[in-house]
Amino acid sequence: MGYPIQSIRGIRSTFIKKLQSANIKTTDDLLSFCSSRTSRTKVAAQTGISASYLLLLTQKAELLKFDGISQEYYKLLSEAGVETLEDLSQTHPRKLSDEIKVINNKKNITKLPPKEFLLEDWIDKAKQFQSQIEL
Repeated sequence: MGYPIQSIRGIRSTFIKKLQSANIKTTDDLLSFCSSRTSRTKVAAQTGISASYLLLLTQKAELLKFDGISQEYYKLLSEAGVETLEDLSQTHPRKLSDEIKVINNKKNITKLPPKEFLLEDWIDKAKQFQSQIEL
């Protein structure tokens, strides 16, 4: 099922409408329709959204789907500059934990921000993750 497409941080409202008109309404739809270069090119032609931007949106959707990352945690990660699993795999757990605490104190995104040990687990898993998205 996935999350509504508008859950992806930074997606423009005009692109949401274009994707919805192409029957892409959830993050799972986006992953299904845009994981291969060929299908991304077709969606780009159908919607007028560049294939490179569709790739970025698909990578963001993959992070949202990652085990243990809720919408609140995704928002915290995005606010900290972690937009994709590749970004997550290259992050230091303590630095990310400190950034998340500052962000959450300012924006009050969640009552329970992820602890450093959980971030470390996500980072380790992200390093080992084999993405199904063709670059």
